[in-house]
Amino acid sequence: APVNPWYPCPWFTRDYGFFSPTPMNWLENDRLDIAKGSEIHLMYRVIVHRGDSVAARIAELHARYAEVFAQHGHKASWYDVIQEKGADRLLLKPFLESARLGAAK
Repeated sequence: APVNPWYPCPWFTRDYGFFSPTPMNWLENDRLDIAKGSEIHLMYRVIVHRGDSVAARIAELHARYAEVFAQHGHKASWYDVIQEKGADRLLLKPFLESARLGAAK
């Protein structure tokens, strides 16, 4: 998410299907100091689709994700966000439409 430190972070992938965001693998000065009792929150959204990113509307989905979560910060859960009027339409409908189009191919 755009609110994550080190955004955008590299992703670690392997040819056998493993993939993971790895923001702490490339830290500045090779370290991260977190004060005792403090927290760090990282949010990610994964969209699996068939075909190219334009057909899957990835840029649009990312823009909507960033817009909604920017209003809530790291303490919002998906459940909290979609309870708000219109948030379900902003986040879920385009995602489901993209999934439907991908499945139809």
